[in-house]
Amino acid sequence: LDPYQIYTCYNERGVAYSHLKDYQKALADFTTAIKIDPSDPNACHNRGSLHSVMGNYQEAIADFTTVIKSHPKDADAYNNRGICLYEMKDFYGAIADFTEAIKINPDYADAYNNRGISNYEIADYQQAIDDYTEAIKLEPKDAKTYYNRGILRYFTKKYQEAIDDFEKAAVLYQQQGKTEDYQEVMKMIRKLNK
Repeated sequence: LDPYQIYTCYNERGVAYSHLKDYQKALADFTTAIKIDPSDPNACHNRGSLHSVMGNYQEAIADFTTVIKSHPKDADAYNNRGICLYEMKDFYGAIADFTEAIKINPDYADAYNNRGISNYEIADYQQAIDDYTEAIKLEPKDAKTYYNRGILRYFTKKYQEAIDDFEKAAVLYQQQGKTEDYQEVMKMIRKLNK
């Protein structure tokens, strides 16, 4: 076997272990794959994602930073590092990473949504609404983004616009069979219609 095949086997087995939630074996396989071929970003990205799932945000940030250094146009690495920074309450750092992901890929709906959430945290509500609006243009069936924008419109006293967003979210949640989310949105609509 050539080194790339061995690398691929470890990386893919790490992915399989991740799906089985056997995180220690997955980490070991990703680490072995990285040692075999440190120039390929996939195993490092996978290990970073796994660290993030496990709540090991510093380790995840280190892995995503490694990917960014070798592949500076990797929008996913910026987005995922931004998520970790957000979880660590570094909202400005997160916004910078989400912005970079959007510069690399202007059609990256998740990065707009994530930046919207971060802008909400720093009380930049209009920018958050703008980010959610852009995410909705790119992913018009994402009920959560309508819900998030509705919350911000409610906070900014744009009640009819909030109701419109909640109603759209409710329809989408119902279509997607997400009963709990649907009921939560309906509760908000009833609250606003009083």
